[in-house]
Amino acid sequence: MAHKLDVPSMWSEQMGAVVAKQNELAKDAYSTDQSIEEMRQAYRSERRFWNEGGPHVESAEDRMVPTRHGSIPVRRYVPQASEEENNESARPLIVYIHGGGWLIGDVDTHDRITRTIASLTGAIVVSVGYAFSGSTIPAADRRNFRRHRLHRPARSGVGN
Repeated sequence: MAHKLDVPSMWSEQMGAVVAKQNELAKDAYSTDQSIEEMRQAYRSERRFWNEGGPHVESAEDRMVPTRHGSIPVRRYVPQASEEENNESARPLIVYIHGGGWLIGDVDTHDRITRTIASLTGAIVVSVGYAFSGSTIPAADRRNFRRHRLHRPARSGVGN
């Protein structure tokens, strides 16, 4: 194809190292000649490495939020705070919806990035999972979470 970009040649040295590490950990994670479940397992395996270490948070709590399509997982991260920042009601809230193309990825595969966001911003971060493509309409999960959060903040994983 004449107009195809050679994307790897545009990567920085660091990005090349990241891709090499991903290939080392789970070379076939994105191969389309396997089942979706095999892709998910390979992706989870690869993501375990990237989730090691990182900042600690005061608490990380898993909850299930009901939607009309079934329950979805959320994980609520509360960053460590100084004495004057200790009032949770005064903290900002970030709702994080992980990547994975509606097929792979979950709140576990994106744990470190959400802990990092909470730590760096001082905000409470709620990581919202979703049903995978084929099992329900993922966008409906997000809409239902927002609706649930507005009407029942304590049960949505946002409030106490």
